[in-house]
Amino acid sequence: MVYQTVLHVILFAYEQFVAYSIYQLPHYNNESVFDNSSYANYSQDIQWAQNNFYRFYTNWNLMLQYLFIILLLVEDLLRLTRYFPKLVLDRFSIFNSYIFFSLVFPACVMVAATFWSIFWYDRDLIWPAYADLILPYDLNIMIHGVILVVVILILVTFRRPLPKLLYSMILLFMYNGAYGLLSLETYWETGHWVYEFQNQLELIWNMLIGFPQQLLGFAFLYIGRLLSELIHGEVVHDKNRFDVHK
Repeated sequence: MVYQTVLHVILFAYEQFVAYSIYQLPHYNNESVFDNSSYANYSQDIQWAQNNFYRFYTNWNLMLQYLFIILLLVEDLLRLTRYFPKLVLDRFSIFNSYIFFSLVFPACVMVAATFWSIFWYDRDLIWPAYADLILPYDLNIMIHGVILVVVILILVTFRRPLPKLLYSMILLFMYNGAYGLLSLETYWETGHWVYEFQNQLELIWNMLIGFPQQLLGFAFLYIGRLLSELIHGEVVHDKNRFDVHK
């Protein structure tokens, strides 16, 4: 179990590095910074993106992943100190399993898969060239690519009980639904959507696109469960709320 704690500490240090790197990025408070530059026409977009970072699904995912790694360290502390009743550790482990299989894994995979698919098709639809001023390309890879490596490492290094599929789907539906409401609120408040590809669609299509996005999230949720079964063994459906590995 010690090697898992070491891994979690390394992942926490990595998340700290990413957070610090983002904090150190320049903040453009004055449109005059872009005068006589090729980005002069995008100064307002750049400032809006920096001031409304919480409206991006990627940043939701970053904060979720950061919080989950902290929860893993708390679980490791409970396991290694042995000062707490086993029931407390078991309940906390179950809670972390819910967070990982219901939110962290599907959200991280969805961010990586959708971002890079759209990016390589036409980057202007999701991350225009001027956005490199906000987030350099190397940091972009960390946020939209390395996150996939992180969740795979967590998945393969520890065998966790699988939450009931229905409960996981409900939790993910609520999470993505909350972001959908924020995205819609952004449109009503500003007259434009968060991502450029959304601005290419009519309002009705942006409303309807939420359904395939939910289905995509459910697909990645199920893939995470299947990978866990393949790596750690078959699953026996128990009477309690969780599936128990043989």
